[in-house]
Amino acid sequence: MKAIGARPAQIAAMYLAVALVLGLVASAIAIPIAAVIGRWYAQFTADLLNFDISGFAIPSSVILLQLGVGALLPVVAATIPVVKGSRIGVNDALRDLGISFTAGTSGAWLSKTGSIARPLLLSLRNAFRRRQRMALTLVTLSTGGAVYLGAVNLRAAIVASVDMLFAVQPFDMSVRLAEPHAPDSVEAVVRGVAGVARAEAWAGARAILRRNDGSVGDAFPIAAPPAATTLLVPRIVDGRWMLPSDTNALVVNRRLLSEEPTMMVGSRVTLLIAGMASEWTVVGAVETGPSLAAYAARETIAPMVGSGRVSAVVVSGSVNGAAADFELLQRLRSSLADAGFPIQSGQLMTQQRSVIEDHLLMVAGFLGSMSLLMIVVGGLGLASTMSLAVLERTREIGVMRAIGARHRSIVAIVQIEGLVIALLSWLVALPLSLPMSVILGRAFGRVMLEVPVILVPETSGVLVWLAVVVGVSVVACAWPAFRAMRVPVARALAYE
Repeated sequence: MKAIGARPAQIAAMYLAVALVLGLVASAIAIPIAAVIGRWYAQFTADLLNFDISGFAIPSSVILLQLGVGALLPVVAATIPVVKGSRIGVNDALRDLGISFTAGTSGAWLSKTGSIARPLLLSLRNAFRRRQRMALTLVTLSTGGAVYLGAVNLRAAIVASVDMLFAVQPFDMSVRLAEPHAPDSVEAVVRGVAGVARAEAWAGARAILRRNDGSVGDAFPIAAPPAATTLLVPRIVDGRWMLPSDTNALVVNRRLLSEEPTMMVGSRVTLLIAGMASEWTVVGAVETGPSLAAYAARETIAPMVGSGRVSAVVVSGSVNGAAADFELLQRLRSSLADAGFPIQSGQLMTQQRSVIEDHLLMVAGFLGSMSLLMIVVGGLGLASTMSLAVLERTREIGVMRAIGARHRSIVAIVQIEGLVIALLSWLVALPLSLPMSVILGRAFGRVMLEVPVILVPETSGVLVWLAVVVGVSVVACAWPAFRAMRVPVARALAYE
């Protein structure tokens, strides 16, 4: 084209236009499929978390954004090679042999090891022939592996955090009464039920912070156990827990403190509780989960909201186990109803834990799904890499077959070459998962719940990812290996 007068800009525009058309076609195919998958995933999540979805409409701005990214990304990816190719001189372009490639000394250091069999040595050297192409494939595969291992670490961190949250609540169930009653009377009835080890009547309230400038914040719940409670032992991150001798002492959790920085330990705040303003002293900060929460003594809150009466009781059973807890809850319901304290609702802590854990683990599950999509893309890249490698070495394969190489030997060379790239991506993903785990853990902590950062992935996760990349390598190299095996010897020797 240059020989007959084409300018570099014209050549580049032509090939970039092809990339743009490919991106538009791919987006036109992908958007409807993504809408169907998104609807299925939303319905699956809604069923899992027990809520209804009001609609499945996708905003037009999202569709336009996806269409724009899908169309422009191939153009951006093709810009450098297209511009580089369009600048080749006419003489060099006419002498270029196209897809053929001379191995040169790539991987020559492997020849110095005499303990490697020749077919294996050939596969290892072939893997390093096109280093830039191999690097691009490695980036995709290893990034997917890093995200997967980071998601595995995040899942373990979430489970550990939920364990910690429920470890500070050493009771098995909570019961809400239909009407408030005197705490001593409720506790006396509950403690008389067979199977009850400990029981405490708790009060509660909704509070609103009145800021210094006169504005108000969001409402948050105040849980009010007895000041000397033994059924709530949260982890103190600053200050202390309330004492029986305190007056209007308040303990806030870290999430509330992040939303309202003025509620720091030692500060005096004004709260609106039951429509009345009162002064409180923040004496401590605790870690109790992703929701806004504060804690005060029952002896202080109950007179404010219920004339000293309470409507909730928490119970610790003497026998552990889901079946024993369920039977105890039924006995509590019956005994409280007989005593004139009917139950409005009762919840086992195992059920509450399951609900919280399902909500939090949904994020880690989504990241795991994204990593699988990335490995699919990496597998397609590996298949493309191996297909090009087979085309580049068509004559070489013909020579090997002419001197007696069997079909299984050709297939093994191609498969081992792809396996080398996959194993290298697995090795690269291991150290890459360390910063990925830190990024995911801190991002999750800012949005949902602060979790410990786990750097070293579990052995099971590492082995699962190894099995995945090996499987992807075998599948991705199957068609290139089949093509290499089916090329006739005469045509392979005549290939240019």
